[in-house]
Amino acid sequence: MSAPAVGERIARLERLGVIQGYGVRVNWSAAGYPMTVYLIITAVQGYQQQDLVEQLALIPELEALDIVTGAMDMLARLRVRDHQHLRQLLMDCIWQIEGVQRTETALSLVEIEPKNLVADLLSAPPGEPA
Repeated sequence: MSAPAVGERIARLERLGVIQGYGVRVNWSAAGYPMTVYLIITAVQGYQQQDLVEQLALIPELEALDIVTGAMDMLARLRVRDHQHLRQLLMDCIWQIEGVQRTETALSLVEIEPKNLVADLLSAPPGEPA
């Protein structure tokens, strides 16, 4: 494709809301946050999850937070410097948030480079899995 055609396609995808923004890929180890932690969060029965989400969103180390189905209520992805930083974050911050009943922590041992999901999905024929 020509450069103007690519530019027009990108502009159209932006107008349609398919492309919602652009970002950077960070080398978290070089930035001083080499550990990825997944935190399963169970809320107190009947507690307003929106209040809990708002409190968790204030945590700078929180990279992502999903409300999920099943035995747990939320799955958080955190970036921390080391075990001491994780311990401090849990004890002084997360466990102090009203509405958190229980947490379960999983440390990421290896991170695989993310695939280009957008290219895979857009190149698949319509109606067929990528």
